[in-house]
Amino acid sequence: MYTSTQEVLVFSEMDEREGTLAQVVLEPIVLVAQDARLVTCARLLDDGIGALIVASEPLRTVTARDVVRAVATGARLSAIGDVELSAPVIFPVSMPIDAAVRHLLESPDRCVIVQAADGKLLGRLTLRHALRALLPRPAWVRALQLALHIETTSTTELYP
Repeated sequence: MYTSTQEVLVFSEMDEREGTLAQVVLEPIVLVAQDARLVTCARLLDDGIGALIVASEPLRTVTARDVVRAVATGARLSAIGDVELSAPVIFPVSMPIDAAVRHLLESPDRCVIVQAADGKLLGRLTLRHALRALLPRPAWVRALQLALHIETTSTTELYP
């Protein structure tokens, strides 16, 4: 089905509601078929895609950690559908941004899927995306600098 970066599905139907996930710029969702090879998924993840979604019922998430775990157990070239994967966490687009941030900070989830009221998947949300929506540009850059202990002379070095 979708096994290359050229076949990325991007949905950009966003609401105008204040303070909700509708205001956040999301990463595109990359779908792969259940019969996609493990090596294909590894290549997509190596290209900088944070996570893949397996087009199945129910939906499942593939991360680099899942691929490493599968290879470590000997599933070198098996289909991704044969690998034990977790279901993605799905948030409605109407969810407040601060609630999404709280979840991402307090759970082991590195990203969640944002879904429209009509069921369409809009994109992947990471903590970075949520913080960008909450903080003005210079404030989020400084907050990340402080959190990561990065010393710079100006924020333009990080975000020109």
